[in-house]
Amino acid sequence: MKECLKAPQSEPNALELVEKHTTIPASRLVDVGQYDGKTYMIMTVLPGEQLESVYHLMSYEECDRLAEDLGDCVAQLRRIPNNTPYRFANTAGGPIYDHLLPDEEPVGPYNNESDFNNHLLGYIDCTPEEAFQSNGENRSMCQDHQSYFTHGDLHSTNIIMQNGRLSGIVDWECAGYMPDYWECIKARRASWSSPVLWAIYGPVFKRFGDYEEEWEIERILWRHTH
Repeated sequence: MKECLKAPQSEPNALELVEKHTTIPASRLVDVGQYDGKTYMIMTVLPGEQLESVYHLMSYEECDRLAEDLGDCVAQLRRIPNNTPYRFANTAGGPIYDHLLPDEEPVGPYNNESDFNNHLLGYIDCTPEEAFQSNGENRSMCQDHQSYFTHGDLHSTNIIMQNGRLSGIVDWECAGYMPDYWECIKARRASWSSPVLWAIYGPVFKRFGDYEEEWEIERILWRHTH
């Protein structure tokens, strides 16, 4: 049983969408209920241990296979249809909740990327021009990314391993329809301090595009966010 703190409608809905449209190993939703003003969901348990606890024990072959399996999962997520009235929203069409947002409060939803970008820029401690002219380079945030279903938190604690193979993906409270680079930069931030995890996550997103520019912009925002 889990209390749905930030995404009381979206997280249970995410599990239902994943079960309906994919073969991704994820917890299956059993029931949702309210008690004392709070929402709780009951779901199945996945066997295994967190990647965070075992990645240092994995062979090169197992790491490569995990990267391939995670890439297949991301590809399946991107095929989940968006039946909400918004381009960028949680899975139920409501406000976005994401750990990457500094105040961790739900925002949006949005129908255009410029509004979403403006919200991200609202956290920085200088003007966008000052931030993006670092190192003498002029950068700007793209406003025409595609919208895809996104897990939003592929942290090593949310990836479950068993006998060297992917057993499942858990914790879908950040799931929603987000710009196509979002999954990539979130995973990169989650693996920033570990060369082994960085090597696993790197190949996962190569099949979907080159997100180096988006990653550099994320690093700039990261440095300037108060």
